[in-house]
Amino acid sequence: MHGSLKSSLFSSKSFFKAEISNSSEILGEFTLSSSSMERGFLNEYLLENVELCVDHMIFLIKSEEYEEGIVGRAQQYMEELISKNLGLFRESFQKVWVELLKMKRADLIGNFINVAASIDYNFLDDKADVLIMGSWSIDDLEVNDSVIRAVEAWSQKHHADLLEQVKPSDVSWLESYRKNVMEYLERL
Repeated sequence: MHGSLKSSLFSSKSFFKAEISNSSEILGEFTLSSSSMERGFLNEYLLENVELCVDHMIFLIKSEEYEEGIVGRAQQYMEELISKNLGLFRESFQKVWVELLKMKRADLIGNFINVAASIDYNFLDDKADVLIMGSWSIDDLEVNDSVIRAVEAWSQKHHADLLEQVKPSDVSWLESYRKNVMEYLERL
């Protein structure tokens, strides 16, 4: 199977996408480093193609629920991408965010934010800032809660200003949480 997949990669992106969706064996090869020639080839091909990285990241976000304290496949994939090509990671990260917004699936957006919160802010930089501002505008308690948790996890003093600029929440516990995180960040 690997030989036919390898020869088909350059001729058909749709074949490649179908193989990702239909094969957990293939999925494992993308998320984890390996010494085999086929796996290394597939990883390198993914790293050179933003669209495929975006599709794969979305697939991983859709395929597992975020659990705090557990490193999932989406986080592993993002960390591997960071270690191999930070620019490609940032470009893919931003495009994933935009695609999830288009899907209008608050559950996926919240899941993505939770995974993103586990990534060091220095790798995300202004991509995280855009995520904060854009996500807060989504009218969903879980998404808004995820935004504040991410801001708290990244612990960037300038995020206090971002939280101050967003519309206050009508939900008392969420608004209290937002204000507490703002105060925490201002003390940094």
